[in-house]
Amino acid sequence: LNSKNTNLISQYEEWITVKNEISQLLSIPEDKRGVNIHELEDKADKIETELVKYSTEFSDFKEIQKTKWQDIQKTLKPNEAAIEFVQFQIVDYWNKKIIDYIDTVAYCALIIKHDSKHPEMLGLFSENEIENFTKNTNKSNCSNYVTQLYGKRRGVNTLLSNNNYINYSDSLYSLIWSKTEPYLEGINTIYYSPTGLLHN
Repeated sequence: LNSKNTNLISQYEEWITVKNEISQLLSIPEDKRGVNIHELEDKADKIETELVKYSTEFSDFKEIQKTKWQDIQKTLKPNEAAIEFVQFQIVDYWNKKIIDYIDTVAYCALIIKHDSKHPEMLGLFSENEIENFTKNTNKSNCSNYVTQLYGKRRGVNTLLSNNNYINYSDSLYSLIWSKTEPYLEGINTIYYSPTGLLHN
C-alpha cells in the first residue's frame, strides 16, 4: 500500500477479495456453492505470483507463511499446545476420483506440543455431522442456543426451556474436544486455527 503503485495496490485488493470469497465458499456445503472454487484458487495463485514478482514486502509476507511445524513448536511452553484444524475431500485414489457419497469432507486436527516428535493427526468428524448439528439447533433463545451447541457440564443433562434435555455428549464437545482431550493432558493454553464450518 505504501508503494503508491496503483496497479500493484489494485492487484492486492483483488487478491484479498478473491481470498475472502474462497474462505466464504469453504464455510458452506459444496453442493450449495454455485461457484467453481478451484477456478477462484487458480485466480488467487496467479495474482499472488504477480504480487511476489513486483513487491518485496509481499514476498517477505509469503516467506513468513512458509513456517514449518517445528517453528511453531519452538514457541510453545510445556503447558501449551497448537491445533491446526484441517478439512479435505476424501478421495478414492485407486480410481482417481472423489468418493461419491454424503460424507466426502473430513475434518481433522493436527496437534503440536512443546515435546512432540511430530504433529499428531486426529480424525474428528465429517462435514454433514456438523451441518446436521447446527441445522437442528434452536437459535431463538440465546442461552438455549449456547447450551445446545456446547452443553453445560460433562455427564449432566441440562433442562432447556422447551422441557427437553440436552446431554453434554450431544454437543460440539462430542465432535471436537472429547477426541482431542486425551492428547491435551497438562495443557491449559491452546492456540488454534479453525477451518471450513468451524469458522462459524
